[in-house]
Amino acid sequence: MSIKRPDILILWYYIPMKDSKSFPMTFLKKEQVGVNVWNFYFQKPAGFKYIAGQYIKIKLPIKNPDNRGVLRYFTLSSSPTEEYLRITTHILKSTFKMTLSELQKGDKLETRGPWGDFILDETDKTPRVFLSGGIGLTPFRSMLKYATDMRLDLKIILFMSYKTEKDVLFTEEFEQIMRDNPHIEIISTITNPSKNWNGNTGRISTEFLHKHLATLANNLYYIAGPDPMIEGIRKMLLGENVPRERILTDGFPGYKINE
Repeated sequence: MSIKRPDILILWYYIPMKDSKSFPMTFLKKEQVGVNVWNFYFQKPAGFKYIAGQYIKIKLPIKNPDNRGVLRYFTLSSSPTEEYLRITTHILKSTFKMTLSELQKGDKLETRGPWGDFILDETDKTPRVFLSGGIGLTPFRSMLKYATDMRLDLKIILFMSYKTEKDVLFTEEFEQIMRDNPHIEIISTITNPSKNWNGNTGRISTEFLHKHLATLANNLYYIAGPDPMIEGIRKMLLGENVPRERILTDGFPGYKINE
């Protein structure tokens, strides 16, 4: 999804940008997974390696681009254990997104990467708490799939916040991950639920976290989503005496959790 900018990441691990490289990426297929949200699948280039949670840059051959240009950064929602590369993004009316949505099987794209410090460090066994807003879920899909495929002995709880239940992504995939991996729990909450919604409601709050977590102090927190949501949760965790070094953030500028 086109929501990452290297200049807004709060760095925790240092992965040199010079380690990235240009590579061709061949389009395979697309599938709709939500309201104006699509998965795009690409053939994984030979020798291409990345860490769960990283992102790439894609350039499209747009003849008359709008003022946002021909480049976008996309999180890889696929896991390094999968045979393909996958991105997940909203399809809106920009020339970039329209061109992306019109790709045909076999089309080749100019791509560069991977980059990113918002990653799953499998050597650290500290329990993880993932907190996502809207489309910010995608790096967590990569991490959860990787942890499951690699059979990591790592406890992870993912909290997802959406405006409506229609906005929820990856439901079937996450249900399968929880069946396959007893160390993973996935909990969603809806801020504007319908009368038929029987699950959690409201935003992610201190009370919400205390309800689902035995303690707030002993976890490593990853927050991904719109910048206001990130800042609100970060301040909330700091107010609960969570050390700053235990809070990792990944901003998605231009997206609003309640759009």
